[in-house]
Amino acid sequence: MHLEQLPAASGQGDGAIDHDVAAVGEPEGMVGILLDEENGQLLASVQFADRREDLAHDERGETERGLVEEQEARARHQRAGDRQHLLLAARERAAALVDAFLQAREKAKDALAILSEMLEADDRRTHLMRLVNRFRSGIEEAGLETLPGPTPIIPVMLHEAQRAQAMAAALDERGVYVAGFFYPVVPKGKARIRTQMSAALSEGDIDVAVRAFTDAGRAIGLI
Repeated sequence: MHLEQLPAASGQGDGAIDHDVAAVGEPEGMVGILLDEENGQLLASVQFADRREDLAHDERGETERGLVEEQEARARHQRAGDRQHLLLAARERAAALVDAFLQAREKAKDALAILSEMLEADDRRTHLMRLVNRFRSGIEEAGLETLPGPTPIIPVMLHEAQRAQAMAAALDERGVYVAGFFYPVVPKGKARIRTQMSAALSEGDIDVAVRAFTDAGRAIGLI
């Protein structure tokens, strides 16, 4: 602040003091005065720096601080929102991974089941081929004729329709039900008894069938 010494009043009352103060040339409301408590003599006037400018500066500072605090608060809120977003994304990713793992485990179970079925099917096919070879060799050793081939269907050739019918009847008497195939189902001279092996059969079942064919063939004079 600026201090300026003024002369003592001439006893003209408050008006003189007001005049002296005004003579300082300060804007109204911007000058302070210092009086003697005993006689009221004006000792000094106090000129303040531009208070309006100071107040405006203070207001600008408060505004700036408010803006800074608001921006910091928004930044903290944004960071908190970002952390929450990352947390939710991590949870969703973890849930997706767990779901993918469970699906993969189910697929692995299915694959193992299929593999097990394939291995079992291989075993059954191996068993079936053993039965095919056992029946074919047994029939041929008995003196009957079969059509060659690796399939489970083994035709026992009788060539004539009457023989096919007679063999079917003789087998039926021995507990083996068959049907004779002859013309027009098959070409003339190709009459047969059609047999088909199954993996559900046992080697004992095959042996029973071979014995029945052998006995029936002997009974009708084929062997």
